[in-house]
Amino acid sequence: MLKTNSKKYLNNIQSYILDSIDGTEYDIKTETPTEKLEFLFDCFEVEFNYKNNQLRYPNLQDRFANWLQGLPSAINIPHQYNKILELSKNLLEVDTLSEELENKIIDNYWSFMAFHIIKLKNR
Repeated sequence: MLKTNSKKYLNNIQSYILDSIDGTEYDIKTETPTEKLEFLFDCFEVEFNYKNNQLRYPNLQDRFANWLQGLPSAINIPHQYNKILELSKNLLEVDTLSEELENKIIDNYWSFMAFHIIKLKNR
């Protein structure tokens, strides 16, 4: 099992995130990582990052995680428990996870994805 701070894992999650962003439904070109991330954050700004939500969720990561939970069409990431766990196994490069780790993954999934997307944007 890969550690979540290993270079291989970080490459796995970054590649997965970038592959999940698609602007074709919006008629927006999203071929490069920069274009994909700009498109995603533009959608976030328009759809969720308005003043009331900034007051409700002062932390950007929390605000972005809440937006992801609304299943925006700009990014296609899993939202069902079994699909989330399947993704985690693929990213961690393992066949099975302990029940304790499965619960931890499910509990932190949206915040974890928000963290990595924001981190990818800010690099």
